[in-house]
Amino acid sequence: MEYKFNGKLTLDDFVQTNRFYMRETLLKGKVAVIFFVAIIFFLGSFIYGIILYNRIRFLEDLLPVLIFGLVILFVIKRPKIMYKKYFEKDKISQEEQTFIVNENEINMSSENSYIKITKDKINKIKYDKNSIYIFISENKLCIIKSRYLKDLTEFNELKDFIKLNYREVR
Repeated sequence: MEYKFNGKLTLDDFVQTNRFYMRETLLKGKVAVIFFVAIIFFLGSFIYGIILYNRIRFLEDLLPVLIFGLVILFVIKRPKIMYKKYFEKDKISQEEQTFIVNENEINMSSENSYIKITKDKINKIKYDKNSIYIFISENKLCIIKSRYLKDLTEFNELKDFIKLNYREVR
């Protein structure tokens, strides 16, 4: 079986991809452990200060917790405007892409590029609500959006097809 379709990435797609990547990176693995240890440390020192001094001081107790929380929120939910310049500089990803997906490989081509992704070149495959992310390396990926296909049923069939034929991939 073979799927052939085409589509073009938008700024919203680019933002969604980066936010998905940040959630995947920060909330899983070693980085998540570091964040959870830091959160426990901040909360522990906050509670210890309340118990020891029987009062809350804004600058010493609440401000570090608020700043840490805002930094985490900013990293995960970075404003859309911050991604705009990176998206506009990448002209090749803005071109309309033609995809051919079969049991052995995924071909992605545009006016100026051609990529042939075989099973052994895939690092991992992740799924979001309306996207399939095929990682070639830690930060290079092929994005397939649900709107590239005729309808949601065909997108779900493609997703199942990829899961079935590329399941040995991490």
